[in-house]
Amino acid sequence: MLVKEILVESGDDELSIVKDHCRQFINESGGFPLFKNLSSEYNDVHRVKVRRQKKKNKITQTFNEAFNNKFTDLRQRALFAYASPHNVPLAENQEVFYVFPIDGFRFMYNTQVADSNEEYKQAFDTMFEQFDSQEQASKIMSDLLQYTYTSDNLIEGLKQGVEIIMYNLPFYYAIRKTTANTYKDLLTSFE
Repeated sequence: MLVKEILVESGDDELSIVKDHCRQFINESGGFPLFKNLSSEYNDVHRVKVRRQKKKNKITQTFNEAFNNKFTDLRQRALFAYASPHNVPLAENQEVFYVFPIDGFRFMYNTQVADSNEEYKQAFDTMFEQFDSQEQASKIMSDLLQYTYTSDNLIEGLKQGVEIIMYNLPFYYAIRKTTANTYKDLLTSFE
């Protein structure tokens, strides 16, 4: 279903809700999209609750320690989205959606990290093998994480095509990528 059909079918309500609740992102993103794979069963326009992930591993614990001063349990309670659809991890029964965080969100990114799950796994494993003390390895990795992430200039992160971590949001809106010919067309429908 294309944006025009959504507008006709919903009476413009769904898109106007996204526009009204996500002005901060629409304004601060400079016309660059954010992507995430979500369930194929979701509606074309879907409100997605950010749920606390129960999975805990070394990466999660170290990440949480590094950014505990910004947001408690960041790795488990944040939205990890991607500035390039090519970086979106593919999974069965999922499709690519445009992501629209609600107003009040905060963000951070590392200009060298397109997918933290994949890229940090080997580094973390190596560090934990090299040190006798798990605490020492965790502290070093935590310090490295703190100094390699930035919360400045969302547009730069989006231009770089990296993973963007969005936090301080209970939910976000997602719009199926195939509903618009281009992202610019979608943004035009918000006007």
